[in-house]
Amino acid sequence: MFPFDFEKTCQIAAYLLNREPTRAMNYTKVIKLLYLADRESLAETGEPMTGDEPVVMDNGPVLSRVYDCLKPPEQTEGLPQDRRVIRKRWEQFFRTDGHDLVLETEPGEGALCQYETEKLADIWDRNKDKTCWDLIDETHELPEVKCNKPRRGGRRPILLRHILQAIGLDEAQAQDIEGDAREAQRFATLFGG
Repeated sequence: MFPFDFEKTCQIAAYLLNREPTRAMNYTKVIKLLYLADRESLAETGEPMTGDEPVVMDNGPVLSRVYDCLKPPEQTEGLPQDRRVIRKRWEQFFRTDGHDLVLETEPGEGALCQYETEKLADIWDRNKDKTCWDLIDETHELPEVKCNKPRRGGRRPILLRHILQAIGLDEAQAQDIEGDAREAQRFATLFGG
């Protein structure tokens, strides 16, 4: 996959939470909207917005690093160090209150380009009246989710190739995007991204 962009991910989540007057939303709904944003951005630009690793769990697809940030503290002790660092940084902007994600501090919007804010507005408009359960049902029907069902209580990675096939890209397009992802990951590894 592509490298994870923490700053942009926080700004996307904040953008969505700011659509609600309370700046709070069911965290399952947030994570489904983030997944859809990555998926649609891949289809339209060849790159996801967040670069987070998608996995399928019992309730469908989630972005794994964001999901780790939403877990109760008692479930985070076994997380790798890099994920604990991400979670600590996440808590500067967000808190979980029951089943809601609450925006506490604005992370800004400087990492978001015009395409991304327009795409997020579109995704919000299409899904604002849906419940988390509506989005769980809808995302369970996505081809890349159907072919990656985990065992009950488990998680299974969604391969970039499966998403690219599901969004209808041909072999040459898929290979180009996979090459771009590998190159971006190498660059991020070399230069600390």
